[in-house]
Amino acid sequence: WEPRGNTVHKAWELFWTTGEKMTGTAYQEWIDPILNKFDSWRDYECLASEYRCALRHERIAGSVDTVLRHKPSGKVILCDLKTKNSNSVDRSAKLHWAAQLGGYDVMIKRERPEADPNTYCIYLAVPGRAHPYAFTHAEISQAWEGQRFIWAKTRETF
Repeated sequence: WEPRGNTVHKAWELFWTTGEKMTGTAYQEWIDPILNKFDSWRDYECLASEYRCALRHERIAGSVDTVLRHKPSGKVILCDLKTKNSNSVDRSAKLHWAAQLGGYDVMIKRERPEADPNTYCIYLAVPGRAHPYAFTHAEISQAWEGQRFIWAKTRETF
């Protein structure tokens, strides 16, 4: 899954930073639907791609796949891209995704408050299809705080 994920993420980043579509890869079945599914991508501008952020005091860091602005509405969308072999997504995966988006939201708002995401989405690429999963701020915040609490309990105390 790692080569697939890396290739699809590179295609996603290339698309948002240059407008070009990657072709001729072994993973076109995943790439083409995610880039072609949403005809309205032209209504979005990329504010950040592969943006690295951190909560240094908590030793938590990550790389946000994409922060987009919907030009007509001004809404800022925090996006993460996932790849899988099948459409099946269980509750546990959605909770993990929500927690990840919640962490990114906290980090981005601390580091780049002007970005101020207000919409949160996972884009899932599977062979031949692409699926958006939207989350509310309440969902990502609750999931993030729950995971952060569990993580904090496992930290070593000095």
